[in-house]
Amino acid sequence: MTISIPESELTFGPYKKSDVFWIEKSDLFKALGKGIKTVEFILWRDNKKMVYSSDTIPTATLEAVSSSADLLVFEGMMDNRLEGLANKVKHSTAKQAGKTVDTNDIPADLTLLY
Repeated sequence: MTISIPESELTFGPYKKSDVFWIEKSDLFKALGKGIKTVEFILWRDNKKMVYSSDTIPTATLEAVSSSADLLVFEGMMDNRLEGLANKVKHSTAKQAGKTVDTNDIPADLTLLY
């Protein structure tokens, strides 16, 4: 069985359902309620771990989940000059996304959708 994941006007997949942990569809995420943002999904393929985080502020959870990723896709959708607004609305700038990887020594390659 395969699944596709729609996010930010993109569609990821299809992937084998057994290769994906879709966080927003998990019982734990649902139990936490709205307003909790971590990462969208984690994909394992050929012993590689890919973490996709849609436009959210850098969090300890994101850093922890990404710490063993081979690829981190982290959207930093807001212009760097709007960092104050980005923090207020809980979104990331490109600079914040890059800094999260750099200061936490996350071994993953970094991809920004900006």
